Amino acid sequence: RQIWLESIGKKIPFENSVAILLSIRDITERKRAEDALQESRRMLAEAMDLAHLVNWEFDVATGIFTFDDRFYAMYGTTAQREGGTQMTAERYAEEFVHFEDRHLVAGEVEKAIKATGPDYVSQLEHRIVRRDGAVRHIVVRFGITKDAAGRTVKTHGANQDITDRKRAEEALHTANHQLNLLTGITRHDILNKVSVILGYLTIAEKNCDSPKMDTLLRNMRSATAAIQSQIEFTRVYQDLGTQEPQWLELDSILPYSYVPVTIAMNADLKGIRVYADPMLEKVFFNLLDNSIRHGQHVTEIALSSFNSSGDLLVVWEDNGIGIPAEEKDVIFDRGFGKNTGLGLFLVREVLALTGIMITECGVPGKGARFEIMVPKESYRLDPDRWLPRAARGG
Repeated sequence: RQIWLESIGKKIPFENSVAILLSIRDITERKRAEDALQESRRMLAEAMDLAHLVNWEFDVATGIFTFDDRFYAMYGTTAQREGGTQMTAERYAEEFVHFEDRHLVAGEVEKAIKATGPDYVSQLEHRIVRRDGAVRHIVVRFGITKDAAGRTVKTHGANQDITDRKRAEEALHTANHQLNLLTGITRHDILNKVSVILGYLTIAEKNCDSPKMDTLLRNMRSATAAIQSQIEFTRVYQDLGTQEPQWLELDSILPYSYVPVTIAMNADLKGIRVYADPMLEKVFFNLLDNSIRHGQHVTEIALSSFNSSGDLLVVWEDNGIGIPAEEKDVIFDRGFGKNTGLGLFLVREVLALTGIMITECGVPGKGARFEIMVPKESYRLDPDRWLPRAARGG
């Protein structure tokens, strides 16, 4: 068995001579702890390299950043070349932050310094310029350190190079743009042909003397009109999933202006933001359209929100005829319904893009009740917003 020893010697006078007093102690446990710490640091550094991560610290009082060689390596330079591990915020912004993004960085730093909560965390994507002139994209995640008086004294964080991801996103965006352009041209051409067909059908109906043939012509008109409606519907949803999800204020995207005067809509969704596809407003538009078209005698619509085991539950209710029990499991299927058969199908698809679920659980004969469940990481509340707990089973 090997052990580590630490010895400390000291010269002392002894019987008209000099002796050495030697103190020896077992430091095996300390060495093991040091080795484990060193290995942990090595593994952390390796993991950060694999993830293209570097860390930093900023002193608010002095306005000085502290970096290390790993940080400088991301920027194509070294501590020796830059004159040390410390750098002023002004110099860092001027020499390494893309000039079009400097205001973004300054704004986030100011928000962090003014933040009141000690657990404040923020994230920002921006461009940097390496010493060789190459432009790279990074995401910065940072938190704050406060003193006993509650003042922010330091910010600290990590930068991650996401250039490859950004290039892939740009390539995907370009491909989607080209696809949408082609789709738009094709849709325009098809609709032109449909209009021609409808025109000829009108002429044929005016000159038709046969009741049997007249029935066939009406059926052809109905089928052609359905094609026209579905093609028009694709115009609205051609951008589904092509844009980055955003934090959307729920109350601001409700279709208030489309509510008929015969229906009173009451909503309690202020102060709630949801991370969703920008087409989230189409979800509520289609729920309104569903209430108007299929509720038959809807006069009231209510939107409410609840805390359901940490998730956000948004409820859309009307006082119409409701959804028959045998249709509850199929109303979100593609092609189901009396019109295009795509409305509620696309409602579900828009929500699913960011992990949001929707179900219908109203009582037939008493009205429809759509429940939208938003995961806890996908919604935010204003400081003065409070959510009541959902009733059990709701």
